[in-house]
Amino acid sequence: TYFFQIRALDKNGYPGYYSSVNKRAATQKLPSPKNLSAKTNDSTVSLTWDEVSEARNYELFYLQAGTGWHSVIVNGTSHTLKNINPQSTYYFQIRAVADKENPGYYSPITKRLPTPSVGALRNFNNFININWTSAPGARMYYLWYKTSLSDKWVCAPKPTANTYWNIS
Repeated sequence: TYFFQIRALDKNGYPGYYSSVNKRAATQKLPSPKNLSAKTNDSTVSLTWDEVSEARNYELFYLQAGTGWHSVIVNGTSHTLKNINPQSTYYFQIRAVADKENPGYYSPITKRLPTPSVGALRNFNNFININWTSAPGARMYYLWYKTSLSDKWVCAPKPTANTYWNIS
């Protein structure tokens, strides 16, 4: 977007008043931001996306399942939402904005599923059984675990559709 203003000089070089500002909007809508991603914690979501050339700022839209859409204006290519409900599903979408009259296209929607709660751990003869609450909208679960002998987290070999896992 370009802004123009002009003022005249008389024959002696004395300037006159500035004209009103005229604006030429961008010739096309800004593209949608790419690579919107969400990294989650139990009570925060950190969102990042790629920069869009000519964007003045970004409008981040978010929806908690069961509520309406909310939006926040963001300067830069990241934003953190705090105090989210870990048991709710959230949806996020972003668009670049050149000015109020010229918002860009929306990004695809990114989804943050609720955090499952770990339930009972049971020791049996040759294995440990762990179970957790289901997360609405979840199709599969990845189980991560570590032992006191190794301080490294290990991912179970395959995701499961169940809400339990038996570790040998």
